[in-house]
Amino acid sequence: MSIGIPQRKWASGRPFAGFRGGLFIGLGVALIFHQLSWWVLDVNTLVVLPVLSGLLFAGRAWLGRPYR
Repeated sequence: MSIGIPQRKWASGRPFAGFRGGLFIGLGVALIFHQLSWWVLDVNTLVVLPVLSGLLFAGRAWLGRPYR
């Protein structure tokens, strides 16, 4: 701890909003990649990819952001 520098505090986000945003972004990425013919739509790309991105975004929101 340095003298004169305030301690960092953490501001946590909203995990449900992060999960919902991750779902929409994951679904959008899956559909755009399908339209560009980079991969085929199946269960993994239409369900698993948005759920995993939703969990990633929710975890990031739960961790929060440091500020001084």
